[in-house]
Amino acid sequence: MDKLYENLIKEVNEVIGVVSSYLISSRGEIIYPKSVSDFSYLTKESFVYIVKALGIFDLIGENVLELEADFHDGKLYIINNLGLKVPTSLGVEKVFLVVVGGVNLSKSHLKMALNVSIANLVSNKKYKKMGDPIPISFSSNLSPGKLSGDEVEYVKRIRELAQK
Repeated sequence: MDKLYENLIKEVNEVIGVVSSYLISSRGEIIYPKSVSDFSYLTKESFVYIVKALGIFDLIGENVLELEADFHDGKLYIINNLGLKVPTSLGVEKVFLVVVGGVNLSKSHLKMALNVSIANLVSNKKYKKMGDPIPISFSSNLSPGKLSGDEVEYVKRIRELAQK
């Protein structure tokens, strides 16, 4: 199974303009690639912040399918609507894809490569035999024990606004 996910990451990384890509769990853990040596663009903590940001959208009742951030020297894509599941130490989990790209990254080329890679993955017998993913929401990462003092206050205020 690992080889299938590694191939997906490899194929995404081969798209012109892609600098790196990662499959991330709902807890902010890097699932693939297994060995990450270069964090010159994102740190491991960056993925936790991304999950916290997606958790904010969960709190207000919005599900983020895709998110794109443009910077002066590149792009960041967060793709949460792939429906991929991965076996982890906790069981089967849903994952989302984070793609770091340069200014010349073509979103349509990326989508085409993703469609082909995912079709190959989900047609595999082992993938089909996996059970349903355990339900972990992004907002579960917004508990006070996982946030700094300022973040707790922000989340508290957002929860109040969401309930109005």
